[in-house]
Amino acid sequence: MYKKRTINGILFIIKFLSALLMTVIAPMIAVLAAEFDLTIAQSGLLFTSQFMGYAVLIIIGGFLSDRLGKKTVLTIVLIMLVISLAAFSASQSFGYALAVLFFAGGLCGPLESLTISVLVDLNPQDSEKYINLSTVPFGIGAALGPVAAAVCIQSSVPWRIVYVGLAVLCAIMLAVFLSVKIPKPAEAKTISLKAAGTILKDKRFMLVCVCIFLYCGAESSGWGWMSEYMEKGLAFSALKSSAAVAVFWLSVTAGRVVLYKLLGRVSARLLVGVIAGASAAVTFGSAFVSSEAFAWTLIVLMGLFYSSQWPLMVGQTVNRHASYTGTSMAFLVCGGGLGMAAVPALLGVVSEKFGLFISQITPSFLFLAIIIIFCFDARPDKA
Repeated sequence: MYKKRTINGILFIIKFLSALLMTVIAPMIAVLAAEFDLTIAQSGLLFTSQFMGYAVLIIIGGFLSDRLGKKTVLTIVLIMLVISLAAFSASQSFGYALAVLFFAGGLCGPLESLTISVLVDLNPQDSEKYINLSTVPFGIGAALGPVAAAVCIQSSVPWRIVYVGLAVLCAIMLAVFLSVKIPKPAEAKTISLKAAGTILKDKRFMLVCVCIFLYCGAESSGWGWMSEYMEKGLAFSALKSSAAVAVFWLSVTAGRVVLYKLLGRVSARLLVGVIAGASAAVTFGSAFVSSEAFAWTLIVLMGLFYSSQWPLMVGQTVNRHASYTGTSMAFLVCGGGLGMAAVPALLGVVSEKFGLFISQITPSFLFLAIIIIFCFDARPDKA
């Protein structure tokens, strides 16, 4: 027998861990740039490698999970994380670091995607509720990651030791996960190319994937380059810059808790439209920050308005193909992974070529595109 509450709790902890692993890279960018003598544009490739792995490995994990079972694939992912994090800590060249980071960071993709998919299987009647609830431990982990990394950096703890510690955490999580039994979903089927083709031909589903690409690209640029922007624009210390990233993620979490109470009362399209528009406004405004007080205010507002776009869009879409939740979730999260791989790296080039101002305002246009596509074309809540 298994206790659903216990499994849900373990899955929430895995979500926490996946976020911590994903965001710990932010304050490490400057350290790695110094280690390997990188330009800003080259530093952006670290995001590209991590999130390209995120996108590719999500698809592979989704296909395998519908064939081999989600617990089996999650177990493999945790084992690979232990190995790849340890291998990343041994990086001696930039090329090697990029190659290993593809797995060390990228495996967070299938870890997050499959965790959500299992939550949906375990709680089919309240899937949107649990998707939104899972963003709370994710937000806490995302906030803790950069702060913990910055504390280690300021305490002269080598970045290699930080990644060894993360490998140990994954090993502990693996042992805990193996101790529980995950029940199979009632509607589980074996993956087929025909099913994947059906998903790809679903226009509304694919439009939401595009929106998630835009959102995750804008969001990851926001927190990914935030430390760099704060240090260069306002002379923040490494610890204070990382605290800014933490405040952003805590605000994201708070916003998701508040908006969760609106689910069922207000149209998802209306909510996404309002907060995407507000996100565009505060993101554009961030380029005009001239004081520390203004900066902290905008960071909080960015977190609050960015907050529930991802869970709202995913919650409205994931059950369109309920028989293949592993694969459909993989497609959705893959869209986000591609956005995170492409946009932050692009903004690194933009910053180098056209300056900080242009790179800071660019994500605001991505939020405006979300309003047009999700609210007026995808219309998933009328599917």
